[in-house]
Amino acid sequence: METVPLPRPPFVSVIIPVYNGGAQLPACLLALEHQTYPRDRYEVIVVDNGSTDDSRNVAAQHAGVRLEVEPGLGSYAARNRGIAVAKGDVLAFTDADCIPAPDWIARGVAQLDRTPDVGLVGGRIEVPSFSGPSTLELYEGLFEFDQRRFIEHGRFAMTANLFTRASVLRCVGSFDAQLKSVGDREWGNRVAAAGYALAFGDDVVVRHPARDSMRSLLRKRLRVAGGHHDLAQRNGHSTRSFFAALSQQLVRKPLRGAVTLGRHRGGVRARGRVALFGLLVVLCYAEAIERIRLALGGRSHR
Repeated sequence: METVPLPRPPFVSVIIPVYNGGAQLPACLLALEHQTYPRDRYEVIVVDNGSTDDSRNVAAQHAGVRLEVEPGLGSYAARNRGIAVAKGDVLAFTDADCIPAPDWIARGVAQLDRTPDVGLVGGRIEVPSFSGPSTLELYEGLFEFDQRRFIEHGRFAMTANLFTRASVLRCVGSFDAQLKSVGDREWGNRVAAAGYALAFGDDVVVRHPARDSMRSLLRKRLRVAGGHHDLAQRNGHSTRSFFAALSQQLVRKPLRGAVTLGRHRGGVRARGRVALFGLLVVLCYAEAIERIRLALGGRSHR
């Protein structure tokens, strides 16, 4: 009896934008060197986006890594550069400070294959803790990287852990390179609007370290506020929608956070819950103030 050859697994292009990430990038690339997926069936593309550190040298020192340079500022412009040169039928996105699990590519491809009419798969983003979770680690794990909630309620997935097909990108287009933040939300919403399914991959895992200071967390939230402002300006949102966004930050988001904390069963004591809620309120109000500043003519941050 003649043996029927098994189909070859799809070729995967892993795309990683980097901006001054030379210290974090080696761990990411090392994890990608040791994937369970067949090594001849994936490529790794690092796109430097104006780094002033040794990010380019780090990428160049890793065998099998393709280094590209995108002069246009913004991580979405960098991702689009990676998309333009990618050879894969499947495209996988992560960030320079993420560490993919050894079976990350294999499980991401499997989730794509078993979900009918899927447009994207967003995998789980873990925030590791090495000496007991700090308030910042707990906050980011609960609110910043809740990929399941983003997919089910926001209709998008964070590009720290995202799989899609080249055919989907041909249908809906690439990321909006003009956005400094929330481009993953805008693109995911386009995928959903085109009629594709969005799937959460609980076993498709990357680790993402928590930010190490309140300042860095605040900087991220202000950048996200700028992304929402830029997107609203481009779409011609009204004064009414502006005040609705403020209401979201000042009222609805803190209330939703309180519900999330009430349901959390992670062993956080009452004092810790109060600290988490206080941090959430401070960041929500900081975002609201930033939206007001931008509405008065300020410029968004990178």
